[in-house]
Amino acid sequence: IAVVTNIEEDHLDCYKDLDDLVETFAEYINKVPFYGSVIIPEADVNVERLKSGIKRPVVTFGFGPTADIQATDIRYDNYGSKFNLTIKDTPAGSISLNVPGQFNIANALAAIAAAVEIEIPFEAIEQGLREFKGVGRRFQIIGQAGGVTVVDDYAHHHTEVASTLRGIRASAPSSLKRIIAIFQPHLFTRTRDFYRQFAEALHLADEALVVDIYPAREKPIDGIEASLISAYAESIGHKNVRHVGLKENAILESARIAGPDDMIITMGAGDIFRICPQLLKKLGK
Repeated sequence: IAVVTNIEEDHLDCYKDLDDLVETFAEYINKVPFYGSVIIPEADVNVERLKSGIKRPVVTFGFGPTADIQATDIRYDNYGSKFNLTIKDTPAGSISLNVPGQFNIANALAAIAAAVEIEIPFEAIEQGLREFKGVGRRFQIIGQAGGVTVVDDYAHHHTEVASTLRGIRASAPSSLKRIIAIFQPHLFTRTRDFYRQFAEALHLADEALVVDIYPAREKPIDGIEASLISAYAESIGHKNVRHVGLKENAILESARIAGPDDMIITMGAGDIFRICPQLLKKLGK
C-alpha cells in the first residue's frame, strides 16, 4: 500500500521543480505490487496530475461525496475533533481524535483507508484513533506557566504553518485569548522560495516573532534572511510581527508580551523547540 497525503512544492534544493516532484511520486506509487493499492486524497490539484498514470487500484479519501473514505459532520472542541465516517457510501460510525485541525482529520482518513484495505474492523480503527495522543513536535503541548500554554510544532512549510494555526483557531476553547507564534525558518532556499507565503501564513497568529534561519545542511545565500518574512508580513498588514534574531530574544520578547490564557507556539524543523523549557521557566517568574 502507498499513501500520498498531498503534493506541494518543497525540497526544491533536492528536486528541480514541481514537475520533477510529481514524476517522482508517480514512480513511487507504481512500485506498489499489482495486488496492492494506492491511497490518495480526493481533492489535491497536484495529485490529480498523477491519476491518469496510476497503474494500481486507487482508494480516495476526503470530505466530498465522491471520496471512498469520507468525513462528514465535523465538530471541533478542546483541540480535538469528531466526525462521522462513511466507507464506500456506507455509514460506519463516529470517530474522535485528540489532535486539532482538518489536516489531522485528513491524515486519519488516510490511515483509515489503509486499515480498511487490510481488513481491520471498524471497532479497532475507532479505538486506535480515539487513543492516539499525537506525536512529538506535532502540536505537542509542552506545559503551562503564568496562565500561558506553551506548544511546539514541527511546521516548516508554509502550508503546515497555516494548517496548524487554523487548527488551533477552529478547536481552541473559548478561553484562548491570543496565539503568539515563534517561527524559525528552515533552510535558506526554502526561505528564498516561500518567504511571502510564510508571511501570509503568520497572519493567522495574533503576534508573530521570527528568529534567524536554521541553516541545516545549507550555506547562507546573499540577501536571504529571516527578516524578509517579517518585512513582507508588515507590508501586507500584519501589525504585530517582528524579526527578533536570536532564539534567546524570542524567549524574552514572548514572555514579555504573553498574558493569562494566551498560547505561545514554537514552529520550525530546526532547534527552536529547545527554548520551550527556558520559556516556561521565564513565564513562571
